[in-house]
Amino acid sequence: MTPWIQAATQRCTDIFDAVKEIHPQAIVRLAVVGYRDYGNEPRLQVHDFVEKEGFTTLQTFLGNIKAESNFIGPGSADEPEDVAGRHKAELESIHPGCSPLL
Repeated sequence: MTPWIQAATQRCTDIFDAVKEIHPQAIVRLAVVGYRDYGNEPRLQVHDFVEKEGFTTLQTFLGNIKAESNFIGPGSADEPEDVAGRHKAELESIHPGCSPLL
């Protein structure tokens, strides 16, 4: 999972840069909602929206997330992820007047 977390950090940078190049007047804010399997704690990790100037806090947040798994091997039970909790956290973090892309 660690490569995916690193890729997410890079993708956030790419999004900021691409949108600002295409739409220089746009206000771009990114947030992160990380979610894990039931049984792993913390199950949800949320970082509120930041603009490009506050991006280092988002990078640090992503860098501090550690991949975990309950998966032991073939035939073991891997618990489901808390997808519903993730959606709830996403919806609760949307700022009024914003056009979210989830």
